Amino acid sequence: MSKPKRFSSSTEASSAGSRHATSLIENKKLPIFVSPDKLLFYSDDGESHKRVLTVYNPYDFPVSFKVLSTAPDCYIVSETRGRIKQHCCIDIVIRRSNFDSPTVGISNKFRVEIYQIDQSPSLLQASSNLLGVKEIEAILLSQSNQSRSDSISKSTISESVNSQSVVHQKTEIVGGLSSQLLLVSVAVICILPLIAHTVGEENTKSIIPTYFSVTAYQKMLACYILGLVTSAIFYKI
Repeated sequence: MSKPKRFSSSTEASSAGSRHATSLIENKKLPIFVSPDKLLFYSDDGESHKRVLTVYNPYDFPVSFKVLSTAPDCYIVSETRGRIKQHCCIDIVIRRSNFDSPTVGISNKFRVEIYQIDQSPSLLQASSNLLGVKEIEAILLSQSNQSRSDSISKSTISESVNSQSVVHQKTEIVGGLSSQLLLVSVAVICILPLIAHTVGEENTKSIIPTYFSVTAYQKMLACYILGLVTSAIFYKI
């Protein structure tokens, strides 16, 4: 027969957890919880020049921390060392101070070290017992994603406006040619009655057949319309 499972009491579980934490401390394998894992700074975005690094202490004992950097001249750190109570966290403000072009795209590192608190009255003094380390990458970029999106949008809008302007110009040219042809056609039609025979008069020099005759009033009307059309043609030109 199989033996029944043995359930540990809360006291035993707490003792086991304490032994496990003590084992982690002794082996210096304590996990370090820091957020975010990467810090991105953008030279064209003033809001990104300041980032917040949060260090958590989910354990049942207080710890002290220390923040180191591979490029201390490029950053201003609000708190480089301090103490975090059990089940608490602390926000560390990191400001980028150097935006020179040679530093763009270069990856820097922040190192967060967690130490065991000794029994010294000083709250900020830590023993030499290093419990864990966490490295955070920090990079300076020249342009943010939002700026790139705005540039692409502006470029797209500019291209759209230019294409619409070209189409509008082509439409105006085609429309102008069409109106010119219409005016010329009307002028030719008005010229025909003027060279035609006048009813009641003989005009042997006209090339228009005699059966196509118009009255003097019709010639005056054609002459008036021709004058208007001619003015319109020269106005368009």
